[in-house]
Amino acid sequence: MKHIIKFITMAILLILIFSCTKNPVNSVDNPDQGERILFIRNKQKISEICTMRPDGTDIRVISHFKSDDYIKQCYSEAKWSPDKSKILVVGGPETAMEWAPIWIMDNDGNFLYKLTWNGGNAIWSPDGEKIIFSRRKGYFSLINDLYIIDSNGQNERILIETEDRSRFSTDWTEDGNEILITEIYYYLNSSGKLDCDQSEIAIINITTMGIEYITQNNVQDYLPEWSPDESKIVYVSGNHYSKCDIYIMDLATRVKTNITQDPAYYQYPIWSPGGDIIVYTKRSDDSCDDIFVLNLITGEIKQLTKSKLYSWKHYRAVDWK
Repeated sequence: MKHIIKFITMAILLILIFSCTKNPVNSVDNPDQGERILFIRNKQKISEICTMRPDGTDIRVISHFKSDDYIKQCYSEAKWSPDKSKILVVGGPETAMEWAPIWIMDNDGNFLYKLTWNGGNAIWSPDGEKIIFSRRKGYFSLINDLYIIDSNGQNERILIETEDRSRFSTDWTEDGNEILITEIYYYLNSSGKLDCDQSEIAIINITTMGIEYITQNNVQDYLPEWSPDESKIVYVSGNHYSKCDIYIMDLATRVKTNITQDPAYYQYPIWSPGGDIIVYTKRSDDSCDDIFVLNLITGEIKQLTKSKLYSWKHYRAVDWK
């Protein structure tokens, strides 16, 4: 009788274990210790959210998503909450051609809940209580407004609405007063056709709604992020479809420095927590994207991922904590 009871108990435990839907591939008992780089990698119909150490070792897969749909439903964004307990994710399940969902995920890769839909460029407030994101006015519209929502999915509302420009949120100050954005202005040209200016970087005070333009020139400036002490920004500048470089600008003097001066395509720069290293994506001749780090003190450059070696098509660093 004891053997029967033991067998039944073990059977119940096995059923409970295998009935739990765990998304991660490399689930571990202990959470990540020390600094980690959060990144996304994609190939064909497979998309993964992963972490690694700043030297490129100890890669752990948080979420593995495969879609057999004709529309590639990959992850496009991911950011840790300020306390690193949750991840804000754009894309993945339920993504369609006309819209993408925004999810809240835990560090084990489980989807806790869908925050909202049809959004992108989502950023956490410094206290983790709110999230700002961009949303198109409609499927055929080029205009993106800024929305704000509580991080529990409640109280969604428009933060800033416009009729002639798109705004994309990228970073939030530690005091919670200002956000960095990329802005594109649309207008009808002399031929009566819709045209647009080059993208510019601006700071918006979300209390007064005042706006300060950081760049105003004839090239595309976008993807800005404040340095840890908020005295500088790192951003991308150039032609979005061909040659792009990464710049650092001192906000007090407005002096900018090109830190990637070779004929390549650079994207997605992120500061290290100490502010002495920049991680970014560089595209190779065969259109594969890999992650590199640049030490701003020594000038040393190190490649962290090798897309050709492991058959992944695109790597993109999205956060570093």
